Amino acid sequence: MKSIKKYFIFSIILFLFSSASVWLMPLVSFEQDGRRTFAFALAAVFWLGLIAGVVLQILVGNRRRDDINQTDERGIVLLRFFRNKPAVVSNIAMIIGIIMLALSFIVNTYPQWLTTAGIFISVFSLEMHCVFNGRSYEYLYGTLYGR
Repeated sequence: MKSIKKYFIFSIILFLFSSASVWLMPLVSFEQDGRRTFAFALAAVFWLGLIAGVVLQILVGNRRRDDINQTDERGIVLLRFFRNKPAVVSNIAMIIGIIMLALSFIVNTYPQWLTTAGIFISVFSLEMHCVFNGRSYEYLYGTLYGR
């Protein structure tokens, strides 16, 4: 169980790095040679963090199913909301991020850093929504199966 929790926490850190790479997007450019390398590195941080975090979550889910001899529950949890305290925080942050993004599309004079913040908040809170409302979190932190 201890190694599963380490994978779980490390996946959250990877999701954070992936989402945080969005903050540096305004600094990159594909037109300038010096910044082009930085743009590719930033894209690699985003995608590798996202993919590695998802892979770790899949490993945690497989280990959870093996521990409880369960084979019928699969897939990403998207339509479950407000299941526990961390899920409440991530779901409220997701709503705030979506509102920030909507405002940035409606208002033409919206500051770029607020748009970037909205993207970061939306992406990270969506990832955390899936993590904290999921069955693996419930299993690891004792809210599933009467633990």
